Amino acid sequence: MSCKFVVTHTARLDKIIVDALKNKSRSQVEKLIKAGLVMVNGEIVKKCGAIVNSGDELLILDFDIKSDETPECFYELSLPIIFENDWYLAIDKPTGIAVHPGAGKRSPTVIDFSRKHLKISTIPNPAGYSEFGIVHRLDKDTSGVLLIAKNVDAQKELSRLFKERKIRKKYLSINFLSKTGRLNLYDEGKIECWIMRDPSHRLRYVCSSEKKSKSRDCVTFFRKIIKYNNVGVIEFFPYTGRTHQLRAVSKFVNCPIVNDPLYSTNFDENCLEPALRALIRKIKRMLLHAVSLEFECPFTKNHMIIKSNLPKEFLTIINFLKSHQKFE
Repeated sequence: MSCKFVVTHTARLDKIIVDALKNKSRSQVEKLIKAGLVMVNGEIVKKCGAIVNSGDELLILDFDIKSDETPECFYELSLPIIFENDWYLAIDKPTGIAVHPGAGKRSPTVIDFSRKHLKISTIPNPAGYSEFGIVHRLDKDTSGVLLIAKNVDAQKELSRLFKERKIRKKYLSINFLSKTGRLNLYDEGKIECWIMRDPSHRLRYVCSSEKKSKSRDCVTFFRKIIKYNNVGVIEFFPYTGRTHQLRAVSKFVNCPIVNDPLYSTNFDENCLEPALRALIRKIKRMLLHAVSLEFECPFTKNHMIIKSNLPKEFLTIINFLKSHQKFE
């Protein structure tokens, strides 16, 4: 079972985990940490006494529960498969499905699907922990192409390709366009900034033009496809792979993604014409979609382009913008 949550107070790593896992002793938690099964803000931490701060994201990777409590069962979940071979498969992840279980009420995740589809309990990766073939992430509210490794070799090689930035990722989003926003002023370009967790909001990330403590470099290429009435269809090509990268970058350049529950809340929709505003309000999901992954297969050496079709909500907005753009 995996466990993911955001730390609410500053303390030693082992103390935080003991408090979170009521059925684990301190010695069991110590073994768990030293085995490399704990990640803080995306990095493995093996020191029990490491200080974890409020707002840090803590992920305890797959482990066995050995107590009198009934272990949390995995859900039966079917997801559409776009492509599959002997080494990996690509699914078309729907919006609303998380990759990992989070804190609070349990709901089906991609890990549930992987465990069922691969018919194994774990896929140990070279670092010594298990993630059921997960080699990259999509936010819960983002839909689209997600790769899953089917064995240890595939997990190692695909993880390497992502780390070395040899997989070209293409996303499509629908954004609000402010008058001074970079996505509005330019048809294509490159956004370079620094990204870090927002100190005032534990679930959000914030970008800045200058490097700050704990910030990481963030590079994003973009191309504007359609623009009409302060709304644009944008192709994004993230070079780095930071958490919430496209969502935080869009906010940074004053062009937040439509219906983003964390980053678009301050945009005044009243500036839109009534028909477009009404159409957007009918759509309940965030309008960000992972369109394709392009890479050289490390096993067959074939050039792979794995694509996902745009969801109907995107097509509805795009068709509206295209039809009205002619008369602008």
